[in-house]
Amino acid sequence: MNSCETAYRRVFDAWSSGEHATALELCRELLRDFPEYNIAWVLKGVLLYELARYPEAEQVLREAIRSIPLEQLQHGYTHLGHLYLESGNYDEAETWYRKAIELAPDDAGRHVFLGALLAKKGDFRGAEECHRKGTLCSKGCVDEAYLNLGLVLRAQERYEEALECFKRALELTPDYEKAIIGKSDMEKAISFLRANA
Repeated sequence: MNSCETAYRRVFDAWSSGEHATALELCRELLRDFPEYNIAWVLKGVLLYELARYPEAEQVLREAIRSIPLEQLQHGYTHLGHLYLESGNYDEAETWYRKAIELAPDDAGRHVFLGALLAKKGDFRGAEECHRKGTLCSKGCVDEAYLNLGLVLRAQERYEEALECFKRALELTPDYEKAIIGKSDMEKAISFLRANA
């Protein structure tokens, strides 16, 4: 790894560990030394919105979006969506998640983000559609698409269908704790309903 990638790894590791202040300071140093390292600008925006510094984060992310290459643009769009979600602007978040999907339609994660947002807004039909598209993707977190589809179906009391989704998530990732809990919940709810029918 070159020194730029090593510096980025230090920032990323600090951020992943929840050390946001350290990560922000390391990111500033990285960007002083390598101002053209575009993906680091995206990470700086992420750090700022996770610190609830939304106006600064928006400015950094919008500037990053103007300069990052097309193959990385989906990350900028996705994080702008996260920023607006975190700050409570769901309509704007939806706009940016949809733009990210346009750039990476075969990445399950992009569909999961939009589906989760739509579910939060109470649009279960839209959320279900997004998560189903995510289950058909060849890239990204397909297991999470199944999990989230199961959660949306559970919210609609479609327990048998939800159970199948949790099972599918577990086929992909056998130790997926949320899917294990979801499967158990559906089995218990279905058993209860049958016993009391």
